[in-house]
Amino acid sequence: VLIVGVLATFLWVWLAPHALAVKDAKGGVSLSAPETKSFVSADMVFLFVTVGAGVLCAAVAAVVARHRGLAVSVAMGGGGLLASLMVAWLGRWFTGGPIHRWADHVSVGSHQLFLQLQTRPFVVAWPVVALLVTFVVALATQDRPVDSPADRSA
Repeated sequence: VLIVGVLATFLWVWLAPHALAVKDAKGGVSLSAPETKSFVSADMVFLFVTVGAGVLCAAVAAVVARHRGLAVSVAMGGGGLLASLMVAWLGRWFTGGPIHRWADHVSVGSHQLFLQLQTRPFVVAWPVVALLVTFVVALATQDRPVDSPADRSA
């Protein structure tokens, strides 16, 4: 799940829109268009990437695990939450961090600024979708017969 998280990070950073930020000679940073829709767009790209990753992980788990145990649900929920948090953190880290840290490393003038995740509840999209897909697969498939100890010894 965490490997998919790293791939989702690169996809989010690549697809998410950037805002035009201007650094002045005094070191101050401002957005050239603060009313930009890029803030919402960056968060929506994060949401769609993590929902897609949740569906992918749950589909792979359904095929590979082939049973509906607690371990699969814990892996989809816990692993999805950790991976989603990792995507938000790595995306910010790869692109220069918060705006004050980013401003320390750029020269005076206009630059493209990666917009970090603003809508924190979107972090739970991955585990919720993964658990829903796991639940639907569990409802749609039959239970596998469980071998009893008597069957194994025969």
